[in-house]
Amino acid sequence: MLYIKNESQDPYINQAFEEYVFDRFKGEDVLLLWVNKPCVVSGRYQNVFEEIDIARALRENIPVIRRNTGGGTVFHDLGNLNYTIMHQAEDGEMLDYDNFILPMIEALNSIGIPAHKRRTSDIAIDDKKISGSAANVSHGKMLHHGTLLFNTDMSLLHGLLSGAKGNFVSKAIASVRSEVTNIKEYCEIETLEELKEKLLKAFNVTEEKTLSEEDFLQVRKIAESKYMTDEWTYCRGPKFSHTTENGKTEIFVEKGIIIKSNNPELVGMDAKSYFGEIL
Repeated sequence: MLYIKNESQDPYINQAFEEYVFDRFKGEDVLLLWVNKPCVVSGRYQNVFEEIDIARALRENIPVIRRNTGGGTVFHDLGNLNYTIMHQAEDGEMLDYDNFILPMIEALNSIGIPAHKRRTSDIAIDDKKISGSAANVSHGKMLHHGTLLFNTDMSLLHGLLSGAKGNFVSKAIASVRSEVTNIKEYCEIETLEELKEKLLKAFNVTEEKTLSEEDFLQVRKIAESKYMTDEWTYCRGPKFSHTTENGKTEIFVEKGIIIKSNNPELVGMDAKSYFGEIL
């Protein structure tokens, strides 16, 4: 397995880094281990306003990012280790989460972490979630990525993973709320870096590579043209309606813009401003 090193902690760069590697590296399985500064990452088919406290995220300058894969919304910080496994599929091979989750559980068990599978895409300890994951298949390649909560700020996690109050109606994929815990409470590993190094050994990494400066310029272009934009993050979700808790204000949103409301002054406003600054 090839390990591609990524020392960035920029959430936008790291999302683009993953996309770039997935699109360009062919023929061999690839492992990424990476860390983000505090951010919230939603699934591709979710309504970020229903999943995330947008006002708090904007107020505290915490990036909100929409990823390429489905699944639920997750919180990343410097106490969380993200992993990505890319696999070149054989003819007729179907995506099976177990082919990715079970090797990760085996690796965690081998370094003294009592992890077990819970649900299709979760890893847990004592039935408390330590990892949620999602996957994507494109042009004969499979990408599976997930979180590993090592020493995450649980207060910030719970505070941000809470959407606007009131009633939403949409066809968006909703996150499944779960009780979570930190790996550090269940093992003798002291630091995230130590966890990272032990996992690299457990996965029997045979080759390590670093992207060139030219590669990284392309990564930055992807970050700037896609992941840093409001069009990708806030306008790509499904259309929805929202009614305030007191029932006084109702809005209808399509492509990130309020297209109808019982308050005419709101029509034409972008939903990011409404949920982040006005509501």
